[in-house]
Amino acid sequence: MIRPKRGGYGKASDKPDTLGKRIRYVRLVWKWSQLALAEALGTNQQTISHWEHERQSPTDATLRALAGLYGLEVEALTTGKGFRVPDPPRLIGGRLVAESFAADLVKLPPVGEDGIALVHRGEEGSEPLTAKKAAEAIRKAREEGRPVWVVVG
Repeated sequence: MIRPKRGGYGKASDKPDTLGKRIRYVRLVWKWSQLALAEALGTNQQTISHWEHERQSPTDATLRALAGLYGLEVEALTTGKGFRVPDPPRLIGGRLVAESFAADLVKLPPVGEDGIALVHRGEEGSEPLTAKKAAEAIRKAREEGRPVWVVVG
């Protein structure tokens, strides 16, 4: 009897039709071992194996973490609707970040004496603000229909 090759780098199936197969499919396309995926998720290799072989399912929290690592919606992993193979994550600031999320990361600048800074997305630099000026900037952005993020450190 000929047995399939064992190990972390087997051949990915063409159309993964279950959660376990989708987890494995992405891992193999990325050329990651089960151990590498386990370390990225803060679990162990055996748990990854159980998911891939449908012996166990990830908890809701772990499924969200897996979807975040993959840069996919939870639904894409669980149902296959909208499933695609994402680019591997990048290491940013000591953390693995899905490529689809990496573009949205903003490096926060130093703040002014009130601890507030205005950052314009897509532009370099920042503008230190007082609390009053920050409130005005938020009001103006909302009137113009622009999104506003308030980050408290």
